[in-house]
Amino acid sequence: MRFGRNWLGISLIALGLLFLLETWGVWDFGQFVHVWWPLMFILWGVYLLRRNFAVSKGARNVGAGAPSTGSMSDESVFEEVNAVIASKDFAGGKFSSVFGSVRLDLTSAGLARGEHLLSVSTVFGSIVILLPRDGAYSAATSTVFGEVEIEQQKRGGMLADLRVESPDFHTASARIRIRTSAVFGQIRIGRG
Repeated sequence: MRFGRNWLGISLIALGLLFLLETWGVWDFGQFVHVWWPLMFILWGVYLLRRNFAVSKGARNVGAGAPSTGSMSDESVFEEVNAVIASKDFAGGKFSSVFGSVRLDLTSAGLARGEHLLSVSTVFGSIVILLPRDGAYSAATSTVFGEVEIEQQKRGGMLADLRVESPDFHTASARIRIRTSAVFGQIRIGRG
């Protein structure tokens, strides 16, 4: 079990417990936040240093040696994930990152027959998905305080959503439905 898989869930439970203690009058959460808010900047600095270190070493690559069929998934904290997917029967997957970025290169991939879901999310990071030139897709993206770009269409701001479908999506025998979300981040989806 990796730390990245449970980090968000544990953080939400802890935050909920802190608010509950505040409500019961056991602990002054507001005072704690007031005193410790600089920790957010420290964590952000650690992220930036870690990211620069990962780039100088080479970011972690996933997909090499992966099964030739089926779906893939990966979760990371303070890492950049690069996945080059060459499967001719790719069936979607789930990727998530906190304080990092996800780059998925599907330009050499072929889709398995049917409709498949690719779900990608990040907090304080970026998402780049490179699609094959002729694949059928439907993409729905959303960001909070970020930017979205799909095939030359752009949105940005506090709440930016964008939905784009290839013309042949509903009639294609193999298609992928892409769902992405970013909080304080960027999303870019385009043809390779």
